[in-house]
Amino acid sequence: QISTKVSQSDIDKTVNNIEFGGVNLLSNTFEFENLSNWSLSKGPGQNGDINLIDDPIFRNVIHIVKPNSQSWFVLGNYPIRTPNNKFEVGKEYTISFMAKANGNLNMFVAFMDGNGTNSVGCNLQMALNTGWNYYKGTFKASDTGNTPELYITMDTGEIWITKIKLSEGNKDAGWSICPFDINQKIKDNITTVTTKISNVES
Repeated sequence: QISTKVSQSDIDKTVNNIEFGGVNLLSNTFEFENLSNWSLSKGPGQNGDINLIDDPIFRNVIHIVKPNSQSWFVLGNYPIRTPNNKFEVGKEYTISFMAKANGNLNMFVAFMDGNGTNSVGCNLQMALNTGWNYYKGTFKASDTGNTPELYITMDTGEIWITKIKLSEGNKDAGWSICPFDINQKIKDNITTVTTKISNVES
C-alpha cells in the first residue's frame, strides 16, 4: 500500500511538471540528462565532438564542435516518433529549436536516413550567430523516408542547441515534450520509487 501511494504521488508530480503543447515527434530535446537518441557521425580526418554544456538560461544543452571541413559531419536524432517512424507524403511538418554559435555560421536541417539517402524533402538553412535565437522551418514531405532521422550538418565552428521540436502542420505551439518521453519518465520514476522502497524494507 505504501508503494502504491508513493508511486502515484511521484507520478503526479512528474506529469504536473511536464509542459504540453503540439505533439513533439522527437525524443530527448530539452533539459538533457544524457545524449540518448542523439548521434554524431563523422568521416576520416574529422575530429569533432558532441557533449552537454550547462547553460545559464537553458540548463543542459547540446554542444557540437566541428573543427574542420575535411569530411562529413552529421548530428542525428532517431527515431522519428510517427506511425512506423516514417513521414506522411504531402503532409506539412514544422521543425523548431533554440540555437547559437561561436560566430556567424550556417546550420543545415534535413530529414533522411543516417547515411544521407532517402530524403523526405526537407532542406532548410539556418543562419546562426552568437546569441540565443529561435529558429523555425516548415516543409512538406515528398517521401516517407526509409529510416528517417533529424539530419543536421553545419559550417566549421561550434553550435549550442536545445528545445528542438518536430510537429505536424505549419504552426509551432512552442516546445513540448514527446509523448514517448513522458511514458519513459513515468516508468523511470516508478522504478526509482520501487527501488527506494525495496531498500527501506530490506
